[in-house]
Amino acid sequence: HNARSRTVYSTLPIRREADRGRIGIEIDGASHLFGSGGITDSRAVRLLSLYFGAELAKGPWKGYEELPKNFTRPVLIYFNTIKQSLIACEELASLKKIPDAPTTCNDIIIKTLGQDTEIPKIMKKKTKSVKSATEGLVNPKQGIVVVVQPTDFNEEFRPPGPAVNSVSHLQQLVAQAAIENLPVVIISPRFLCQQPFESNSWDQSGFQRSSVYGGDEPPRGPAPWILRDFFPPVFVWIGCAVSLSHFENTQVENGSKSFSFSRVSMVQSVLNKEHSWDLFGVGQHDQKLVHHYLASTSTSAGRPTMAIIKYIFDEWNDSGNEELLPRTI
Repeated sequence: HNARSRTVYSTLPIRREADRGRIGIEIDGASHLFGSGGITDSRAVRLLSLYFGAELAKGPWKGYEELPKNFTRPVLIYFNTIKQSLIACEELASLKKIPDAPTTCNDIIIKTLGQDTEIPKIMKKKTKSVKSATEGLVNPKQGIVVVVQPTDFNEEFRPPGPAVNSVSHLQQLVAQAAIENLPVVIISPRFLCQQPFESNSWDQSGFQRSSVYGGDEPPRGPAPWILRDFFPPVFVWIGCAVSLSHFENTQVENGSKSFSFSRVSMVQSVLNKEHSWDLFGVGQHDQKLVHHYLASTSTSAGRPTMAIIKYIFDEWNDSGNEELLPRTI
C-alpha cells in the first residue's frame, strides 16, 4: 500500500522499534482448540487468556532473565465488560482448585477495561522517564498487561450495539503501560466500523483478515489508529480457515484405520524464520482430534485464500498420502 501511496495522507504507519512492547496475538476460532465439547468461542478465548497469563507469570525466562527463586511477575488481564471479568474470576478460582494447577495463577489480576483505569502499584516503576516511554523500553520483570479481545461492539447489550469509548479506554491503558515500561499484549482484537451507506452492516477492522501476517504491511482499514501499533501479530492460529466435506481416508499401515477431515487450520509465528503459513488438515481418529500437516506457504505470497487452501488440500489428497499417520496435537 505505502509503495503505491502518492500523498502523506494515504500512507499508513508501520511498526517501529518503539513499538516493541506492543504485541498482537490472533486466535480465530478458539473453540476448536477444545475439541467437540460444545464450548463457545468467547469462553474459549477467556480460558486461553487465563492459561496464557499463568505461563507469562512464570520466571525467569531462560536466556532472557536472571531472577531470584522467590520472584513473582504480576499479569494484569483486562476484559471488555464487568460481566466478563466476573466470569473470568470464577473460572480462575476453579483453575486454582485443580491439583496440578500452576502456582502462578495467584499472580493473575483481573480487571475491566474502562472501569479500572489505574495500573496496580506493584507494577509501577519507582522513577518515571519520558524518554524511556518514547523509545519503547519495556521491563517485563515489573509485570505484563494483557487485553482480551477488545471491541467497540458489545454483544451483551440488549439489543447489541456499539461500546462507547472503548477505543479511548484502550489508548489510555496502553499509554499508562508505556509510561510504566510495561509490555502490552492484545489477544484477538475485534474492532468494528459501521458502514454509513449500508443499513445494519458492520465490517471488521482487518487485523485477523489482513493479507500479510508477520510482515510490515499495516492492517487494511478502516481500523483504529492504536490497533496498528500491534500489527502484525507475532502469533496467529486460525482454527477453521476452510470447512471441508467429510473426506474418508483409509490407512493401510499398521492395520486398517479410517478417519475424516472436516476443516483446515493455519498457524503462523514470528519464531519461524520464514514466517510461513503452515496448513493442517483437521479431523477425527479413534475419537481423538488429529492434525495432518499439509503444506506451508510463503509469507511473501500473503495469507492463502480459501481457493488456494482447498487446492492445496486436494493436491495433498491426490498425492498418495496413505503412508502418513495422524499426528495428535
